[in-house]
Amino acid sequence: MIFEGVRICPGNLGQSQKYFPQMRLHGQLRPTLVFSLNAGPSMMVDRIVPATTPEDIDAIDGRLGVADAAPVVTEPFSQWVVEDRFCAGRPPWEDAGVTFVDDVRPFEEMKLRMLNGSHSTLAYLGYLAGYETVAEAIGDDRIHSLVHDMMTLEVIPTLEMPDEVDLPAYRDALLQRFANPGLKHRTWQIAMDGSQNLPQRLLSTIRNRLAAGQPFDRLAAGVAGWMRYVTGTDLAGKPIDVRDLAAEPVFLSSVTRALVKLNDKDM
Repeated sequence: MIFEGVRICPGNLGQSQKYFPQMRLHGQLRPTLVFSLNAGPSMMVDRIVPATTPEDIDAIDGRLGVADAAPVVTEPFSQWVVEDRFCAGRPPWEDAGVTFVDDVRPFEEMKLRMLNGSHSTLAYLGYLAGYETVAEAIGDDRIHSLVHDMMTLEVIPTLEMPDEVDLPAYRDALLQRFANPGLKHRTWQIAMDGSQNLPQRLLSTIRNRLAAGQPFDRLAAGVAGWMRYVTGTDLAGKPIDVRDLAAEPVFLSSVTRALVKLNDKDM
């Protein structure tokens, strides 16, 4: 028997189901064996991990007294939520702080829409406003207010969580985490690949708001920030090193045409 592609992916909603392991027996795919002999429980991991910089490496080498070519800089907060779906028992990971749940999807949506959606909004608006890090951006009272109200008024109402989850407390904790000056999470890093990230971070929430006939002004501000960012020039006229498929001229022209159509309908 050959086991192929055993992957659990916490980055996108439902990815562990999409990439469930495939088992082949004598060259034939046997789906029944996949589900009877294996388990691929979905999980959600919540911890902010900025890209490691040369300065980080030098600082850590100095503190440890040894050379570490690949240190990981992160925040004190961590959360790991795993579906309690195993085929033959499981390790007692709850002793190390893991939360086991019947369905991880609500927690994935909470993290994607509140943390990642706020991060993207902070990245685009913050970068365009001249802020290099998330901590600097959230320190701007106008951006802080927008992100706080976006989570409170537009995101939280779209989430259905177990009773024990306190979403306002999670919001407040996120705002404190974003303000951590020691993390030095660059807005430019978070702004990468927005065309791949925004559908699950902002657009899915907007879709829910539209379906319910509810406003989404603050969510739209994050999308507008992305549209402005991928043009490749900031508000001061300086070039932006855009790392996004959406920066391709063909993509930009299609976005422009779509915006023109929207404006024509509004007039």
